[in-house]
Amino acid sequence: MINSSKRLLNVFTKISSNSGYLRSSSSTLIRTKHSSSSSSSSSSTSLFNKFKQQTIENQQQQQQRTIFYSSYITNTTNYKPIKNDEIFSEILESKRYEEYGNYEASRSILVRAKDMVEKTLGMKHPITINVLFRLINAEMAIGGLDAAQKHCQTILDRINVNEDIEYSIPSIYNLILCHQYKGDLEQAAKVSDLLVEIATKRNDWELCVGSILNKAIILSLGCRDVESKEIFDQCIALLHDKLDAKNHLNESVYGNFASFLHSIEIDKEAEAYYMMAEQSAKDNNNDKELVNILTNYTEFLYDSGQFDECETMLKEASAKAEQVYGRESPKVASIIFIMARLYRAKENPTWAEGFFNKCISIFEHYRSQSKHQSMLTKKENEAVPSFEPGKREIELRTNKEVDIEYGNVLWEYAQMLREKGRQHEAMNIEERARRLNSIDD
Repeated sequence: MINSSKRLLNVFTKISSNSGYLRSSSSTLIRTKHSSSSSSSSSSTSLFNKFKQQTIENQQQQQQRTIFYSSYITNTTNYKPIKNDEIFSEILESKRYEEYGNYEASRSILVRAKDMVEKTLGMKHPITINVLFRLINAEMAIGGLDAAQKHCQTILDRINVNEDIEYSIPSIYNLILCHQYKGDLEQAAKVSDLLVEIATKRNDWELCVGSILNKAIILSLGCRDVESKEIFDQCIALLHDKLDAKNHLNESVYGNFASFLHSIEIDKEAEAYYMMAEQSAKDNNNDKELVNILTNYTEFLYDSGQFDECETMLKEASAKAEQVYGRESPKVASIIFIMARLYRAKENPTWAEGFFNKCISIFEHYRSQSKHQSMLTKKENEAVPSFEPGKREIELRTNKEVDIEYGNVLWEYAQMLREKGRQHEAMNIEERARRLNSIDD
Protein backbone atom coordinates (compact mmCIF):
# COMPACT_ATOMS: atom_id res chain seq x y z
CA MET A 1 0.00 0.00 0.00
CA ILE A 2 1.31 3.45 -0.91
CA ASN A 3 1.12 5.97 1.88
CA SER A 4 2.35 8.91 -0.15
CA SER A 5 4.11 9.70 -3.39
CA LYS A 6 5.85 12.63 -4.99
CA ARG A 7 7.45 13.52 -8.27
CA LEU A 8 10.61 15.53 -8.69
CA LEU A 9 11.19 17.23 -12.04
CA ASN A 10 14.65 17.90 -13.41
CA VAL A 11 14.41 19.36 -16.91
CA PHE A 12 17.34 18.79 -19.24
CA THR A 13 17.74 18.98 -22.98
CA LYS A 14 19.66 16.61 -25.18
CA ILE A 15 19.26 17.34 -28.87
CA SER A 16 20.00 14.64 -31.41
CA SER A 17 19.29 14.55 -35.13
CA ASN A 18 17.19 11.60 -36.21
CA SER A 19 15.69 11.27 -39.70
CA GLY A 20 14.66 14.90 -39.93
CA TYR A 21 13.63 15.07 -36.29
CA LEU A 22 15.18 16.87 -33.38
CA ARG A 23 14.25 15.06 -30.22
CA SER A 24 14.55 16.33 -26.69
CA SER A 25 14.90 13.23 -24.55
CA SER A 26 15.10 14.99 -21.33
CA SER A 27 12.48 15.38 -18.69
CA THR A 28 13.19 13.12 -15.73
CA LEU A 29 10.20 12.07 -13.68
CA ILE A 30 10.91 10.41 -10.34
CA ARG A 31 8.11 8.78 -8.40
CA THR A 32 9.01 7.83 -4.84
CA LYS A 33 6.87 5.26 -3.04
CA HIS A 34 6.94 5.04 0.75
CA SER A 35 5.92 1.60 1.94
CA SER A 36 4.68 0.75 5.39
CA SER A 37 7.95 -1.03 6.11
CA SER A 38 9.83 2.25 6.07
CA SER A 39 7.73 3.64 8.90
CA SER A 40 8.02 0.73 11.31
CA SER A 41 8.62 1.38 15.01
CA SER A 42 12.19 1.67 16.24
CA SER A 43 14.05 -1.09 18.04
CA SER A 44 15.35 -0.68 21.56
CA THR A 45 18.93 -1.36 20.53
CA SER A 46 21.22 1.64 20.20
CA LEU A 47 22.77 0.26 17.01
CA PHE A 48 19.39 0.14 15.30
CA ASN A 49 18.56 3.64 16.49
CA LYS A 50 21.84 4.88 15.10
CA PHE A 51 21.14 3.61 11.61
CA LYS A 52 17.34 3.81 11.61
CA GLN A 53 17.17 7.01 9.59
CA GLN A 54 19.73 5.72 7.10
CA THR A 55 17.73 2.52 6.65
CA ILE A 56 14.58 4.48 5.90
CA GLU A 57 16.46 6.59 3.36
CA ASN A 58 17.86 3.44 1.76
CA GLN A 59 14.42 1.88 1.44
CA GLN A 60 12.95 5.00 -0.07
CA GLN A 61 15.86 5.29 -2.50
CA GLN A 62 15.30 1.70 -3.63
CA GLN A 63 11.61 2.42 -4.25
CA GLN A 64 12.17 5.32 -6.63
CA ARG A 65 10.93 5.01 -10.17
CA THR A 66 12.84 7.05 -12.70
CA ILE A 67 10.95 7.77 -15.92
CA PHE A 68 12.49 9.43 -18.97
CA TYR A 69 10.07 11.15 -21.33
CA SER A 70 10.96 12.01 -24.93
CA SER A 71 9.22 15.18 -26.05
CA TYR A 72 8.53 16.05 -29.69
CA ILE A 73 10.45 18.62 -31.72
CA THR A 74 10.57 18.98 -35.51
CA ASN A 75 12.22 21.34 -37.94
CA THR A 76 8.92 23.25 -37.93
CA THR A 77 9.13 23.99 -34.21
CA ASN A 78 12.86 24.72 -34.31
CA TYR A 79 13.56 28.05 -36.03
CA LYS A 80 16.84 28.29 -37.92
CA PRO A 81 17.99 31.91 -38.31
CA ILE A 82 18.49 33.08 -41.88
CA LYS A 83 21.70 34.83 -42.95
CA ASN A 84 20.10 37.92 -44.50
CA ASP A 85 20.75 39.92 -41.35
CA GLU A 86 24.50 39.34 -41.64
CA ILE A 87 24.73 42.44 -43.81
CA PHE A 88 24.89 44.20 -40.44
CA SER A 89 28.31 44.03 -38.81
CA GLU A 90 26.70 43.68 -35.37
CA ILE A 91 25.22 40.31 -36.32
CA LEU A 92 28.58 38.98 -37.48
CA GLU A 93 30.17 40.24 -34.29
CA SER A 94 27.53 38.56 -32.14
CA LYS A 95 28.07 35.28 -34.00
CA ARG A 96 31.79 35.40 -33.29
CA TYR A 97 31.13 35.70 -29.56
CA GLU A 98 28.54 32.93 -29.82
CA GLU A 99 31.10 30.62 -31.42
CA TYR A 100 33.30 31.17 -28.36
CA GLY A 101 30.37 30.31 -26.12
CA ASN A 102 30.16 33.89 -24.86
CA TYR A 103 26.39 34.31 -25.02
CA GLU A 104 26.41 37.24 -22.59
CA ALA A 105 28.43 39.32 -25.04
CA SER A 106 26.44 38.05 -28.00
CA ARG A 107 23.19 39.01 -26.28
CA SER A 108 24.42 42.56 -25.57
CA ILE A 109 25.33 43.09 -29.21
CA LEU A 110 22.04 41.61 -30.43
CA VAL A 111 20.08 44.05 -28.24
CA ARG A 112 21.80 46.93 -30.04
CA ALA A 113 21.21 45.24 -33.39
CA LYS A 114 17.50 44.82 -32.63
CA ASP A 115 17.08 48.51 -31.85
CA MET A 116 18.93 49.42 -35.04
CA VAL A 117 16.97 47.16 -37.42
CA GLU A 118 13.66 48.17 -35.86
CA LYS A 119 14.43 51.81 -36.63
CA THR A 120 15.84 51.24 -40.11
CA LEU A 121 13.71 48.35 -41.43
CA GLY A 122 10.59 48.37 -39.27
CA MET A 123 9.08 46.27 -36.49
CA LYS A 124 7.70 43.52 -38.76
CA HIS A 125 10.51 43.16 -41.27
CA PRO A 126 11.79 39.55 -41.66
CA ILE A 127 15.30 40.61 -40.66
CA THR A 128 13.92 42.21 -37.48
CA ILE A 129 12.05 39.01 -36.65
CA ASN A 130 15.21 37.03 -37.37
CA VAL A 131 17.22 39.13 -34.92
CA LEU A 132 14.54 38.55 -32.29
CA PHE A 133 14.94 34.79 -32.74
CA ARG A 134 18.69 35.16 -32.31
CA LEU A 135 17.99 37.03 -29.08
CA ILE A 136 15.69 34.25 -27.88
CA ASN A 137 18.44 31.69 -28.44
CA ALA A 138 20.99 33.82 -26.61
CA GLU A 139 18.70 34.49 -23.66
CA MET A 140 17.78 30.83 -23.27
CA ALA A 141 21.45 29.86 -23.47
CA ILE A 142 22.25 32.00 -20.42
CA GLY A 143 19.03 31.30 -18.55
CA GLY A 144 17.28 34.59 -19.31
CA LEU A 145 13.87 32.95 -19.51
CA ASP A 146 11.83 36.06 -18.72
CA ALA A 147 13.56 38.01 -21.48
CA ALA A 148 13.23 35.09 -23.92
CA GLN A 149 9.54 34.83 -23.09
CA LYS A 150 9.10 38.55 -23.74
CA HIS A 151 10.80 38.27 -27.15
CA CYS A 152 8.57 35.31 -28.08
CA GLN A 153 5.49 37.34 -27.24
CA THR A 154 6.85 40.31 -29.20
CA ILE A 155 7.12 38.18 -32.32
CA LEU A 156 3.60 36.82 -31.89
CA ASP A 157 2.24 40.35 -31.46
CA ARG A 158 3.86 41.51 -34.70
CA ILE A 159 2.82 38.69 -37.04
CA ASN A 160 -0.30 36.91 -38.23
CA VAL A 161 -0.17 33.83 -36.03
CA ASN A 162 -2.25 31.62 -38.34
CA GLU A 163 -0.51 32.61 -41.58
CA ASP A 164 3.12 33.34 -40.68
CA ILE A 165 3.68 29.84 -39.32
CA GLU A 166 7.43 29.87 -40.01
CA TYR A 167 7.54 32.41 -37.16
CA SER A 168 4.49 31.62 -35.04
CA ILE A 169 5.09 27.90 -34.49
CA PRO A 170 8.71 28.18 -33.24
CA SER A 171 7.75 31.24 -31.17
CA ILE A 172 4.95 29.34 -29.46
CA TYR A 173 7.20 26.33 -28.95
CA ASN A 174 9.90 28.49 -27.34
CA LEU A 175 7.22 30.08 -25.19
CA ILE A 176 6.22 26.62 -23.97
CA LEU A 177 9.86 25.83 -23.14
CA CYS A 178 10.20 29.08 -21.19
CA HIS A 179 7.15 28.26 -19.07
CA GLN A 180 8.32 24.69 -18.59
CA TYR A 181 11.87 25.63 -17.57
CA LYS A 182 10.45 28.19 -15.14
CA GLY A 183 8.32 25.46 -13.59
CA ASP A 184 4.98 26.91 -14.73
CA LEU A 185 3.70 23.64 -16.16
CA GLU A 186 0.07 24.76 -16.14
CA GLN A 187 0.80 27.72 -18.40
CA ALA A 188 3.01 25.55 -20.61
CA ALA A 189 0.09 23.17 -21.10
CA LYS A 190 -2.25 26.05 -21.97
CA VAL A 191 0.13 27.47 -24.56
CA SER A 192 0.45 23.99 -26.08
CA ASP A 193 -3.20 24.29 -27.10
CA LEU A 194 -2.22 27.13 -29.47
CA LEU A 195 0.05 24.78 -31.40
CA VAL A 196 -2.67 22.13 -31.52
CA GLU A 197 -5.14 24.70 -32.84
CA ILE A 198 -2.79 25.94 -35.58
CA ALA A 199 -1.83 22.40 -36.60
CA THR A 200 -5.48 21.31 -36.77
CA LYS A 201 -6.46 24.27 -38.97
CA ARG A 202 -3.64 23.41 -41.37
CA ASN A 203 -4.27 19.64 -41.26
CA ASP A 204 -0.69 19.18 -40.08
CA TRP A 205 -1.45 16.03 -38.15
CA GLU A 206 2.13 15.22 -37.26
CA LEU A 207 2.56 18.57 -35.54
CA CYS A 208 -0.87 18.15 -33.97
CA VAL A 209 -0.13 14.71 -32.52
CA GLY A 210 3.33 15.80 -31.40
CA SER A 211 1.95 18.88 -29.66
CA ILE A 212 -0.73 16.85 -27.90
CA LEU A 213 1.97 14.41 -26.80
CA ASN A 214 4.01 17.25 -25.32
CA LYS A 215 0.95 18.54 -23.48
CA ALA A 216 0.31 15.09 -22.00
CA ILE A 217 3.91 14.93 -20.79
CA ILE A 218 3.70 18.40 -19.27
CA LEU A 219 0.50 17.52 -17.40
CA SER A 220 2.08 14.32 -16.13
CA LEU A 221 5.10 16.21 -14.84
CA GLY A 222 2.64 18.42 -12.98
CA CYS A 223 1.13 15.29 -11.34
CA ARG A 224 -2.21 15.88 -13.07
CA ASP A 225 -2.61 12.20 -13.85
CA VAL A 226 -6.30 12.10 -14.76
CA GLU A 227 -5.97 14.93 -17.28
CA SER A 228 -2.71 13.51 -18.61
CA LYS A 229 -4.33 10.11 -19.18
CA GLU A 230 -7.15 11.75 -21.14
CA ILE A 231 -4.69 13.68 -23.32
CA PHE A 232 -2.58 10.56 -23.93
CA ASP A 233 -5.74 8.69 -25.01
CA GLN A 234 -6.62 11.55 -27.36
CA CYS A 235 -3.07 11.52 -28.73
CA ILE A 236 -3.12 7.78 -29.44
CA ALA A 237 -6.55 7.95 -31.09
CA LEU A 238 -5.40 10.76 -33.39
CA LEU A 239 -2.14 8.93 -34.09
CA HIS A 240 -4.02 5.87 -35.32
CA ASP A 241 -6.52 7.95 -37.29
CA LYS A 242 -4.21 10.42 -39.04
CA LEU A 243 -0.68 8.98 -39.23
CA ASP A 244 0.64 5.76 -40.70
CA ALA A 245 2.70 3.12 -38.93
CA LYS A 246 5.95 4.34 -40.52
CA ASN A 247 5.80 7.71 -38.79
CA HIS A 248 8.38 7.96 -36.01
CA LEU A 249 5.80 9.44 -33.70
CA ASN A 250 4.37 5.94 -33.20
CA GLU A 251 7.25 4.68 -31.07
CA SER A 252 7.58 8.03 -29.32
CA VAL A 253 3.90 8.12 -28.33
CA TYR A 254 3.81 4.46 -27.28
CA GLY A 255 7.04 4.74 -25.29
CA ASN A 256 5.98 7.90 -23.49
CA PHE A 257 2.56 6.49 -22.69
CA ALA A 258 4.15 3.32 -21.33
CA SER A 259 6.38 5.44 -19.09
CA PHE A 260 3.37 7.41 -17.88
CA LEU A 261 1.41 4.24 -17.10
CA HIS A 262 4.40 2.83 -15.25
CA SER A 263 4.71 6.03 -13.20
CA ILE A 264 1.11 5.63 -12.00
CA GLU A 265 1.56 1.87 -11.53
CA ILE A 266 -0.71 0.58 -14.28
CA ASP A 267 2.01 -1.90 -15.09
CA LYS A 268 0.21 -4.53 -17.16
CA GLU A 269 -0.90 -1.99 -19.74
CA ALA A 270 2.48 -0.25 -19.52
CA GLU A 271 4.29 -3.43 -20.52
CA ALA A 272 2.04 -3.86 -23.55
CA TYR A 273 2.86 -0.34 -24.73
CA TYR A 274 6.58 -0.81 -24.11
CA MET A 275 6.43 -3.85 -26.39
CA MET A 276 4.53 -1.87 -29.04
CA ALA A 277 7.03 0.98 -28.81
CA GLU A 278 9.98 -1.39 -29.11
CA GLN A 279 8.54 -3.10 -32.19
CA SER A 280 7.65 0.20 -33.84
CA ALA A 281 11.15 1.61 -33.29
CA LYS A 282 12.69 -1.54 -34.78
CA ASP A 283 10.34 -1.49 -37.77
CA ASN A 284 11.18 2.17 -38.42
CA ASN A 285 14.93 1.75 -37.80
CA ASN A 286 14.70 4.49 -35.17
CA ASP A 287 17.72 3.39 -33.15
CA LYS A 288 18.05 6.44 -30.89
CA GLU A 289 14.46 6.22 -29.77
CA LEU A 290 14.88 2.46 -29.43
CA VAL A 291 17.68 2.98 -26.90
CA ASN A 292 15.39 5.20 -24.81
CA ILE A 293 12.58 2.67 -25.01
CA LEU A 294 14.76 -0.31 -24.11
CA THR A 295 16.27 1.58 -21.17
CA ASN A 296 12.85 2.44 -19.78
CA TYR A 297 11.59 -1.07 -20.50
CA THR A 298 14.44 -2.65 -18.53
CA GLU A 299 13.76 -0.23 -15.68
CA PHE A 300 10.13 -1.35 -15.79
CA LEU A 301 11.06 -5.05 -15.71
CA TYR A 302 13.39 -4.40 -12.78
CA ASP A 303 10.74 -2.43 -10.85
CA SER A 304 8.15 -5.15 -11.41
CA GLY A 305 10.45 -7.94 -10.21
CA GLN A 306 10.83 -9.66 -13.59
CA PHE A 307 14.54 -10.17 -13.04
CA ASP A 308 15.21 -12.86 -15.65
CA GLU A 309 13.41 -10.90 -18.36
CA CYS A 310 15.21 -7.75 -17.22
CA GLU A 311 18.60 -9.43 -17.53
CA THR A 312 17.84 -10.54 -21.09
CA MET A 313 16.56 -7.10 -22.07
CA LEU A 314 19.59 -5.39 -20.50
CA LYS A 315 21.93 -7.26 -22.83
CA GLU A 316 19.97 -6.07 -25.85
CA ALA A 317 19.72 -2.50 -24.53
CA SER A 318 23.43 -2.36 -23.76
CA ALA A 319 24.42 -3.68 -27.19
CA LYS A 320 22.15 -1.20 -28.97
CA ALA A 321 23.34 1.75 -26.85
CA GLU A 322 26.99 0.88 -27.56
CA GLN A 323 26.21 0.63 -31.26
CA VAL A 324 24.45 4.01 -31.37
CA TYR A 325 26.42 6.09 -28.84
CA GLY A 326 29.71 4.26 -28.26
CA ARG A 327 30.96 2.22 -25.30
CA GLU A 328 31.91 5.22 -23.14
CA SER A 329 28.57 7.03 -23.42
CA PRO A 330 26.49 7.99 -20.35
CA LYS A 331 23.61 6.24 -22.14
CA VAL A 332 25.50 2.97 -21.76
CA ALA A 333 26.36 3.81 -18.15
CA SER A 334 22.67 4.29 -17.33
CA ILE A 335 21.96 0.78 -18.57
CA ILE A 336 24.90 -0.66 -16.64
CA PHE A 337 23.49 1.07 -13.56
CA ILE A 338 20.32 -0.98 -13.94
CA MET A 339 22.51 -4.10 -14.27
CA ALA A 340 24.25 -3.25 -11.00
CA ARG A 341 20.94 -2.76 -9.21
CA LEU A 342 19.61 -5.98 -10.69
CA TYR A 343 22.51 -8.09 -9.41
CA ARG A 344 22.31 -6.37 -6.05
CA ALA A 345 18.63 -7.34 -5.87
CA LYS A 346 19.55 -10.90 -6.89
CA GLU A 347 22.00 -10.96 -3.95
CA ASN A 348 25.08 -11.22 -6.12
CA PRO A 349 27.18 -8.39 -4.61
CA THR A 350 30.37 -9.35 -6.46
CA TRP A 351 28.81 -8.89 -9.89
CA ALA A 352 26.88 -5.86 -8.69
CA GLU A 353 30.06 -4.16 -7.49
CA GLY A 354 31.75 -4.89 -10.80
CA PHE A 355 28.94 -3.21 -12.71
CA PHE A 356 28.87 -0.27 -10.29
CA ASN A 357 32.60 0.27 -10.86
CA LYS A 358 32.21 0.01 -14.63
CA CYS A 359 29.39 2.53 -14.50
CA ILE A 360 31.43 4.91 -12.36
CA SER A 361 34.37 4.58 -14.75
CA ILE A 362 32.23 5.63 -17.73
CA PHE A 363 30.74 8.62 -15.92
CA GLU A 364 34.17 9.76 -14.71
CA HIS A 365 35.54 9.47 -18.25
CA TYR A 366 32.65 11.52 -19.62
CA ARG A 367 33.01 14.20 -16.96
CA SER A 368 36.78 14.45 -17.45
CA GLN A 369 36.25 14.82 -21.20
CA SER A 370 33.66 17.55 -20.59
CA LYS A 371 36.02 19.32 -18.19
CA HIS A 372 38.83 19.15 -20.75
CA GLN A 373 36.57 20.66 -23.41
CA SER A 374 35.53 23.38 -20.97
CA MET A 375 39.19 24.25 -20.34
CA LEU A 376 39.82 24.53 -24.09
CA THR A 377 36.82 26.83 -24.44
CA LYS A 378 38.06 28.96 -21.55
CA LYS A 379 41.48 29.25 -23.17
CA GLU A 380 39.88 30.38 -26.42
CA ASN A 381 37.82 32.94 -24.54
CA GLU A 382 40.94 34.58 -23.16
CA ALA A 383 40.94 36.52 -26.43
CA VAL A 384 37.83 38.35 -25.16
CA PRO A 385 38.57 38.92 -21.45
CA SER A 386 36.06 41.75 -21.04
CA PHE A 387 33.13 39.32 -20.81
CA GLU A 388 32.23 36.34 -18.67
CA PRO A 389 31.79 33.47 -21.15
CA GLY A 390 28.41 31.79 -21.10
CA LYS A 391 27.59 28.17 -21.81
CA ARG A 392 25.17 26.54 -24.17
CA GLU A 393 21.90 25.61 -22.54
CA ILE A 394 22.08 22.21 -24.20
CA GLU A 395 25.51 21.48 -22.75
CA LEU A 396 24.49 22.65 -19.29
CA ARG A 397 21.39 20.50 -19.20
CA THR A 398 23.11 17.44 -20.67
CA ASN A 399 25.94 17.68 -18.16
CA LYS A 400 23.50 18.24 -15.30
CA GLU A 401 21.60 15.13 -16.30
CA VAL A 402 24.83 13.15 -16.24
CA ASP A 403 25.67 14.54 -12.79
CA ILE A 404 22.28 13.55 -11.42
CA GLU A 405 22.41 10.05 -12.86
CA TYR A 406 26.02 9.66 -11.71
CA GLY A 407 25.05 10.82 -8.23
CA ASN A 408 22.30 8.20 -8.11
CA VAL A 409 24.85 5.54 -9.07
CA LEU A 410 27.23 6.61 -6.31
CA TRP A 411 24.47 6.77 -3.71
CA GLU A 412 23.13 3.30 -4.43
CA TYR A 413 26.64 1.86 -4.56
CA ALA A 414 27.29 3.37 -1.14
CA GLN A 415 24.20 1.68 0.28
CA MET A 416 25.42 -1.69 -0.98
CA LEU A 417 28.79 -1.06 0.67
CA ARG A 418 27.00 -0.27 3.94
CA GLU A 419 25.23 -3.61 3.73
CA LYS A 420 28.64 -5.28 3.39
CA GLY A 421 29.96 -3.43 6.46
CA ARG A 422 32.27 -1.11 4.51
CA GLN A 423 31.02 2.00 6.29
CA HIS A 424 34.03 4.26 5.70
CA GLU A 425 33.99 3.68 1.93
CA ALA A 426 30.24 4.21 1.88
CA MET A 427 30.50 7.56 3.66
CA ASN A 428 33.13 8.81 1.21
CA ILE A 429 31.05 7.80 -1.80
CA GLU A 430 27.91 9.37 -0.34
CA GLU A 431 29.79 12.63 0.05
CA ARG A 432 30.81 12.47 -3.62
CA ALA A 433 27.15 11.98 -4.52
CA ARG A 434 26.09 14.97 -2.45
CA ARG A 435 28.66 17.17 -4.17
CA LEU A 436 26.98 16.35 -7.47
CA ASN A 437 23.72 17.83 -6.09
CA SER A 438 22.00 14.56 -6.84
CA ILE A 439 20.64 13.67 -3.45
CA ASP A 440 17.99 15.66 -1.62
CA ASP A 441 19.19 15.28 1.96
